[in-house]
Amino acid sequence: MERLPLERLLDLTGSPDALERTLQYLQEKIGRFLRKQERVLLCFADRRPGSTGALLEEAIRRIGGKPVLWGPDMRWKALLRQTFSSHVTALAGPPPVILGLTKVARATGTPLFVRNVLLAGSPCTDWMLEGIQKGLDCQLWGCYDPGGSTVVAGFSCEKNLGVHLRESEYSATIVDSGGVPLNGDQTGEIALTPHADPSLSWRTGFMGRLTSGLCSCGSRAPKLVELSTAPGANRVLTALEEMLLSWTSVLDYRARQTECGLELEVVTFPGLKLPKFPSCAKCTVRNWNSEQDIPFSIQSAWN
Repeated sequence: MERLPLERLLDLTGSPDALERTLQYLQEKIGRFLRKQERVLLCFADRRPGSTGALLEEAIRRIGGKPVLWGPDMRWKALLRQTFSSHVTALAGPPPVILGLTKVARATGTPLFVRNVLLAGSPCTDWMLEGIQKGLDCQLWGCYDPGGSTVVAGFSCEKNLGVHLRESEYSATIVDSGGVPLNGDQTGEIALTPHADPSLSWRTGFMGRLTSGLCSCGSRAPKLVELSTAPGANRVLTALEEMLLSWTSVLDYRARQTECGLELEVVTFPGLKLPKFPSCAKCTVRNWNSEQDIPFSIQSAWN
């Protein structure tokens, strides 16, 4: 199975007709839990047309919700303050940003009265879901958009972990490292095919299993479960996410492979037990600076 450019899929999903279908799909899914006039903080740095943030903003407006936009101050401190002072009862954003917000709230003793969280921008792993749920005591929902854009290929199951495919627009195949489809209930890389062009097959870079049959939520749409990042050349980097962010003492991190080895920067909360860090060519561990630090995930370059 050939790995085809994401740009070709974005051309399909970015057409006016496809965008309208996607917005109607999001309206139907979000409308199941969001109340009219409910305030939703959109924790997305990118809200350009066609971005996940822009799509969710429009869908929320259409169903009568009140989107609140993050910024212009993008520091963790500002995100926490805006969440608290805006009296929002729902959040939408990338999983690492939402997880970090829950940790900052806990570290500062700031109460957040959030009842629903919509995770989007990249598939969320089970351990991260558990961390967010424990931190906010909220109901979690997931928009499955592995391209972080107009490729909205599913939505979370209403009763269990996993994502039901948007089968009116996409089919999914589980493939091995060589792109060969796997049989049965096996774990492999998720490849998406749009019905608008069955010749396209996009390998998403995420692992999972595909299940079928009647779900306890009542849906018969195929369901993706046990989502994780696909192993590959950067498997050391991808393994760091759970190794570090699953600890409440770690707010954020960034890593890169260099000719000399792994370089790692970790932002922590003082006074808490830290994980064991891997062997690195350079490892910087520092306390959270509330006056300066913004999420590494929204920074475009290593400084």
